[in-house]
Amino acid sequence: MDTVDDKMTMGSMGSALVNARRDKFISNVYEREGGLNPKEPTGDISYKGIRQNVYDDYATLHGLKQKSVKDLTAQESTKYYDDEVYSRIGGIQSDKLAEVMFDFVANSGPKVIKLLQKRVGAKVDGIIGEKTLEKIDEYGEDRLADDLLDDRLNFIKGIKNKKFQSSKNGVLNRVKGMINYGND
Repeated sequence: MDTVDDKMTMGSMGSALVNARRDKFISNVYEREGGLNPKEPTGDISYKGIRQNVYDDYATLHGLKQKSVKDLTAQESTKYYDDEVYSRIGGIQSDKLAEVMFDFVANSGPKVIKLLQKRVGAKVDGIIGEKTLEKIDEYGEDRLADDLLDDRLNFIKGIKNKKFQSSKNGVLNRVKGMINYGND
């Protein structure tokens, strides 16, 4: 029989695993994004994948002091990614699909959850809940990850916006790199 201490230890281990997975995804985004990018297509700067205009909205919503993204501490950027990205996709079991969605949401916003829901035939509400997870299981998580990467690649290739052209190859390379996830 489990004791209270056993349950707390199991809960702590589960929390440690969640944090390790989240931290791995954040680290991979940092690696793919690099450091300071002063030439985002939006005209904003970005640092470690966090666009200034997006962070400004986040700071306002959460009552935080406005600051440049280049001045964010590791703790502040982790909190941002936890609140704005990981909390939206954390219920996905497959590391491959979860990381694909983490990168996709980090770069395109939570609206991409609706693309996932449309693809699997779930109610399109932008929330990955129990019913969406069931539809993901039926579809197959690895297959879904591959299909979403293909969709994303094709979408990026089709962007004609002149402001985006300077970033296009870097974004294409990042997505192409993710296609090889787990194949090494």
